[in-house]
Amino acid sequence: KTLLCSDLLNGIAADHGLQLIESTQGFQGIGAKMAECERTGKQAFVFGFDKYGGYALGNFVRGRDGIHAALLVAEMAANYKTKGSTVYQELLKLYDKYGWFAEERVILSFADMNWWQQAGILLDRISIESPMTVGGLTAVKFHDYRNGEVKDLIKQRSTKIAHVPAYTLKFELMGGSWYGVSITKDIPEIEIVVGSRHPEEKACNYQLSAIRSDVLHMIESII
Repeated sequence: KTLLCSDLLNGIAADHGLQLIESTQGFQGIGAKMAECERTGKQAFVFGFDKYGGYALGNFVRGRDGIHAALLVAEMAANYKTKGSTVYQELLKLYDKYGWFAEERVILSFADMNWWQQAGILLDRISIESPMTVGGLTAVKFHDYRNGEVKDLIKQRSTKIAHVPAYTLKFELMGGSWYGVSITKDIPEIEIVVGSRHPEEKACNYQLSAIRSDVLHMIESII
């Protein structure tokens, strides 16, 4: 999956003994992984997706493909209908097993000609000034994909990860919730994504709003 996506798949992949890889290059990186699996034969590519709702199944198409995804959903719906169920009912079963997940994206645009420099400074300040408590939840890990570093905020120690650099920061919160910020060089915007995880639906949505409010307040105070 690409960066700043739902973590619902994490538990599903683990239960099926599948390796989950995060791509810092979007679907370009996912397509490269498909090609690597095909070339080496050491692994089989199963499924890929991004935060915009793009999907790829197998290595038939090395990128997001709406036609392929539509056929997959149609097959799922037909399969579950024969079993007296629906896609939505099966989704509820996943929530019952893994907890409720909710995500929201917010886009802030830059109007200044020097927006890239301003965006870089903003990421620097967020990486330093982000609070230890967001939405009432303690921050436990900080992923800095610019330099491939993951910092344990509780034990105060860092480890390196092998990634192609990306202008993205992600903060993990207690209980599986998180938030992240990202910039892309060709687009004068900063993308903020918040994710909430909770055993109950209403509490999950309430928690999402609380995280979103605190993150936006932090960024507005920096800007």
